[in-house]
Amino acid sequence: MTEQEFSIPTIDISGGPRERGRQYGELASAQIEASIEFYRRAFQSSSGVAWEQIVASAESWVAPAEAYAADLVEELRGIAEGAGREFLELMAINARGEIIYDRSFSELVAGECTTYAVLPEAAGDGHMYAGQNWDYLCGAVDSLIMLRIRSDDDTPDIIMQIEAGQVGRHGANSAGIAMQVNGLGGRYGFQGFGVPQPFVRRKVLQSRTLHDAMERVFQAPQQIGANYLLATREGFAISLETTPAERTAWIYPSDGLLVHGNHHEAYVPTGQAGPYTPMAVDSLYRVPLVTQGLRAARGAADTEGTRAAIGRALQNVDFAPNSVCALPDASLPADKQWQTVAAAMVDLTTGDYLLADGLPNERSFKRLPWNLYGGAAA
Repeated sequence: MTEQEFSIPTIDISGGPRERGRQYGELASAQIEASIEFYRRAFQSSSGVAWEQIVASAESWVAPAEAYAADLVEELRGIAEGAGREFLELMAINARGEIIYDRSFSELVAGECTTYAVLPEAAGDGHMYAGQNWDYLCGAVDSLIMLRIRSDDDTPDIIMQIEAGQVGRHGANSAGIAMQVNGLGGRYGFQGFGVPQPFVRRKVLQSRTLHDAMERVFQAPQQIGANYLLATREGFAISLETTPAERTAWIYPSDGLLVHGNHHEAYVPTGQAGPYTPMAVDSLYRVPLVTQGLRAARGAADTEGTRAAIGRALQNVDFAPNSVCALPDASLPADKQWQTVAAAMVDLTTGDYLLADGLPNERSFKRLPWNLYGGAAA
């Protein structure tokens, strides 16, 4: 593990599923412990349900996960071994989104993310960019890690920002595919148990082609709604809005920009109980604010200027605290507050992965020690 100048630890693992899982568990054991303790407190305070009950219920997601991604279940067992934790504890962390919407945990649902892609024609340096502001509960900050995965088969290398103990969240791979994800809400009429989101996200990032990445989104029996913004080194981007028990819709870039938040933009789903309400109403203004801010990247003179323009769009604090750069809301109890916990800017042209490890209006974007396309950062 190399922490360097990042407050979020950077962890590098390799090998087959069980082996890289053990490495992950050992190197991130402190962050996994922090994650388990955070969710133990959060579930108990928001619903009165004991952690032991949550862990027991996690068995329901094992079979769907194994049917969709048996290699990642094997990796998760390795993570548990390496960290000295129970396997079902880690399955509960991976299924935390599904658990929240499966029970009465509405107080745990926090404002989520703003994702984006800037195509070469909209970037002053002609590069392809993708990334997001990752907004989540402040209490989860101590569990965050940056993870590089080098497998021993023909799947691409992956760089992800992730909650420790999960097998996937969002990031990019050495095939030049970036994946950013927004939560869209609940079940929309879906019954039963689906594949937990981290398994779907990781499987998408294991794809060597855009075709495979998109197919894995369409084929996954998901339990909760999510938007997958996919971008490629070749300059293509698309958002896939998935809705359990309904249909997947899609959105293409406009004028070289694609931005998504936490509401359905392609169509309004009908399967929910009562009228449709966005998961986070601030999403309705975050999307146009980021789109407007990203337009400045087109006029930048070079890569430094292009990245600075993208960074400024992600730093926007209009309508704070529920702003593009989400700030903690002091009117809420400490365990209910959320913020932008990290902001990412991935240059798919050069392979640079830049991260603001905290509020992007306070933390600068710094290059991770790895390049997507091999070795250390240039």
